Amino acid sequence: KSEVVHPAYITKSRGDVEFYLDYARFLRSDSLTYCEIYYLVNLNTLKEKDSIRSFKVKIEVDGGKLTKPVIKEWNQTSKQKANFSIDKFDITLPEGIYTVHMEISDLNSGRKGEAEVNVKTLKRSPTLSLSDIEFLYSIYPGQNKIFQKFGLVQIPNPVRTYSTLKDTLYFYTEIYHLVPDTERYIVQYAVLNERGEVVKASKPFMRFKNELHVIRDGIVIGDLAPGNYILHVEVTDMSTKEKAVKESKFYYYTEQAQEISRLASYYYFIDYIATPQEIKEFRSLSEEGKAIFLKKFWKKKDPTPETPINEYFIEFASRVKYADENFSYGEKLGRYTDMGRIYIKYGPPDERRRETFRLESRNREHWYYYSKGGMEFVFVDVKGTGEYELVYSSIKEEPTRPDWYKYVPPEEIERQEF
Repeated sequence: KSEVVHPAYITKSRGDVEFYLDYARFLRSDSLTYCEIYYLVNLNTLKEKDSIRSFKVKIEVDGGKLTKPVIKEWNQTSKQKANFSIDKFDITLPEGIYTVHMEISDLNSGRKGEAEVNVKTLKRSPTLSLSDIEFLYSIYPGQNKIFQKFGLVQIPNPVRTYSTLKDTLYFYTEIYHLVPDTERYIVQYAVLNERGEVVKASKPFMRFKNELHVIRDGIVIGDLAPGNYILHVEVTDMSTKEKAVKESKFYYYTEQAQEISRLASYYYFIDYIATPQEIKEFRSLSEEGKAIFLKKFWKKKDPTPETPINEYFIEFASRVKYADENFSYGEKLGRYTDMGRIYIKYGPPDERRRETFRLESRNREHWYYYSKGGMEFVFVDVKGTGEYELVYSSIKEEPTRPDWYKYVPPEEIERQEF
């Protein structure tokens, strides 16, 4: 289902509706923390109806000094041909530790996804300090009642992921407890690799204390190699020489790495191409053992093992993606339907013929494969619910129902093997 594999420190939903959840905390008084909870919904995991995808968001905040949970619900729709939707929910919390639980329900299919994060409120320090770093997709002038902040619109990036298509990392953080005088303060930020080494850095720049005490900027990261990085933000008060530092992780992809990551979500799905013995062995292994098994499994199927690209895997993944997008029914993913299985195993048919009937007859669809030695599969809406089941196969590797002739006139079968 997922098209992008995001780093482990990002909160990803469980279930059939995929979304990502993140938050940033800001001080509003000695005892109150303003928390922005923002999320990105993968619209490709929602069912489209009349060119509209609709979903319900339910968020519950509990714990800390709350006497009862705060519960909010609202519906959202997307009419655009977009891949994702971003929104946020804001709440001011007294000191404590809270659990934020979010559930998103697809209003067209009934599928759901859920996730939760634990939020500990900030404490006002007597010394210089910074809020959380809020990663942003973009900053621009305009009007937007949801994403407006101090005169600009800033769109959060809940997945903290950037790429060559979005190669400027925008961010926002607030500064607390600067000494109130006429001296200035210094701001500098840098990108560190996983070893803590500086790979990019801004020049230190001076700011006046009578300006807004926020840092809102961007840094071009298009020349980075793919991988995990740390954004390092540093503020120094010239009056006291006091220094405050805040660091937070993000991920950068090149276009090639994005494509590999997109396909990687199909890496574990070997149900239709592994032997029964291989599947039995795979399921008995630990997570580490499964990773080793899969590496060998896919390498064995690579037609050009001397190159970095596994053409077999890329073709397989594209078939699974197509099946999920075109053959899903209700809460069942397309890959698990009869049509999805046949498509994944044998590829797109050379010809598809659909027969639509009324009254007692059931709708059916014939798939013909002329280039693979001659194969025919017939799918029928047996239950009248819209889910097409395989009732006839011209090859012994795929099951034929004993009562197939009740749904398909024998004279319409082009290749019969009894």
